[in-house]
Amino acid sequence: SWSPPSTFKANGSRVCQGDLDTCTLAKAEDDSFDYASYADYWRASLEAYADAGVVPDFIGIQNNPDFVPTVVTPGEGCRFLPREGTATVLVGGTQVQVDYPGYAEAFAAVADRLASLSPSPKLVAPDVSVAAALSGYVAELDLAPVSALSHHLYWTDPSVVDVDAFQALGDVGRKHDLPLFQTEMESDGIGTAILMHYSLAVEGASAYLLGVLVRPVSSSPVALGTLIATDASDFTLDDAYYAVRQYALHTNPGWIRVDANSDSPELLASAWLSPNRDALTVVLVNPTANDLEAKLDLGDFGSTTSEVMRTVFGGVERSTDLGALSAQGILRVPGQAIVTVALQE
Repeated sequence: SWSPPSTFKANGSRVCQGDLDTCTLAKAEDDSFDYASYADYWRASLEAYADAGVVPDFIGIQNNPDFVPTVVTPGEGCRFLPREGTATVLVGGTQVQVDYPGYAEAFAAVADRLASLSPSPKLVAPDVSVAAALSGYVAELDLAPVSALSHHLYWTDPSVVDVDAFQALGDVGRKHDLPLFQTEMESDGIGTAILMHYSLAVEGASAYLLGVLVRPVSSSPVALGTLIATDASDFTLDDAYYAVRQYALHTNPGWIRVDANSDSPELLASAWLSPNRDALTVVLVNPTANDLEAKLDLGDFGSTTSEVMRTVFGGVERSTDLGALSAQGILRVPGQAIVTVALQE
């Protein structure tokens, strides 16, 4: 959810535009945040969707609870602190103290209200916009109803990746024995390929979601984080689509990531093994501007068939099938490119 209804908002609107003091839940007459009514709204919403034939597998109660849309880019929002409390924000050029509801309290109320719903969706939390905020929100949560820990990667620059930050995210998931979902991000084609690698192979995330599925062609010639551009009669596949496709086409739910080591710090490598251990997919990303030569050593995996697929974002090549892997396992990975090698025993 991007925002609860306007009747639950302190600013009386789903949309926020820099209103740091009111882009949050409204208070009840007794000056308390009405988490029970907020939970009732969630229950009623899911029942209405179910009546229309829409039953979600996963839900998150609030998208970007740590972010307030700005005057320049207004949008739906509702800020929650990790736990109910007070924060100092800038309003009209003056620092003021603002009471905020707690994500932990709201999440607990919703989880309790949905417990008797059948079927009941799995809950992901906390969907923070800045990945570094994950641990602070998780620390306040009762994790018993949580099925996955979720975060976004905004303000993460794919050209200057902090590897330790991705490892820290993985540590949070391992500490609580919960899968990690990257649930929203925007980047160009090679940026998406790079961030997917670090999310999936370093953090150990189980899911990576783009921000937008479809946009109008007229919105921009290059839209970040969008898969498909459409008009009244046609569609165009955006660059990020091809990055996601390289990872997704030859892997499936249930596949397991296995170690893939690269001798070159410039070449990012990940590998995925099928549940029956009879198929292996290797994904190579070259974030540099220079071409790289690679030679795959598959160890004990004995492949009988193979398929090589390549996308080069620095040029015009977006999806090229290169045929089978050479007997020597040698590959050329151009600059700003991603290559997938799908192998079958």
